[in-house]
Amino acid sequence: MSVIEVLGELVRRAVANQPGWHISSTDMTEWVAGTGLTRDALLGDVALELARRYDADALTFEIADAVANSLHFYVTLQDANRPEVFDSVFDAFDEGEYFHDSDRTEDPELAFTRPLIRKILASQSRADVAVNDAPPVEHAGLVPVDGFVTTVRFDGWSPVAWWGTGPHGDEILATEGCHVALWSSPEECLRTVRERGWRLADDDGVENTDVTELDFEPAQSWLRGASTSLDTKAGLDLWNFAIDVAHSLGRPFRHRGRLADRCHHKLTAANVPRAFGVETYAPRWTAAEIRVLRRVLGEAVHVVRSGLGERTPDRLR
Repeated sequence: MSVIEVLGELVRRAVANQPGWHISSTDMTEWVAGTGLTRDALLGDVALELARRYDADALTFEIADAVANSLHFYVTLQDANRPEVFDSVFDAFDEGEYFHDSDRTEDPELAFTRPLIRKILASQSRADVAVNDAPPVEHAGLVPVDGFVTTVRFDGWSPVAWWGTGPHGDEILATEGCHVALWSSPEECLRTVRERGWRLADDDGVENTDVTELDFEPAQSWLRGASTSLDTKAGLDLWNFAIDVAHSLGRPFRHRGRLADRCHHKLTAANVPRAFGVETYAPRWTAAEIRVLRRVLGEAVHVVRSGLGERTPDRLR
């Protein structure tokens, strides 16, 4: 099996455009075995071949973009390493999905994707493929100035974190080394808070010992295609929590952009409609917004998963 054959299969699926089509772990295992490449090398080589065929007009933007999104979706869900060239090719197609300003006469594919792809092809060769996810650097642990005991339902488990306001007024989580500090129960977290003299957030001068519960699993279900509609609370909570995880650990999270900002605005309005002057708000999503939601929330899953670390007993206090 060759890289070209792998890409051909992806193109065939994109053309068929069957609802919910995706790349499975079984697919990737077969392709890795068939090509004799590592998963990282295969992802990089497929991305480069996709770029070459698009640049040669052998693939339309719509099909190439669908393939790029399917690969990115797989990598995000599997928490896989991302070769630099893979991210570059995905970003190039992503830039062509939306208008970048108020000028609707400019074709974003021609203005952004085409030149970016040509730049990638001009600067890349097979020997340039490299893994982009360097191991996180350990640093001194952060501790919120005041915070809340927070249960996080994610990936089928419910670790407890200490989440609150940092010394500069920003939202952070308590960290240990290169991960978020986790406890096995709210009681254990609260015990540590008391022992170390950390300050609980208060309501009118009274310490708030209530447990904040964040459930990201409805959003994960939507990302997997198991739910037809996005739970707006789970989606907003996952997005915001990932921002704070990335900030606390110094990790990247690409959550900004014109369409991304609009999606976040809609999610916020759905959760706190009175702040927007309405009693209720049910967002209606365009196809472009759905793509952005899937990308950003998929990235959020990756950020949170890597920030929490492996699900092992020694990760919990």
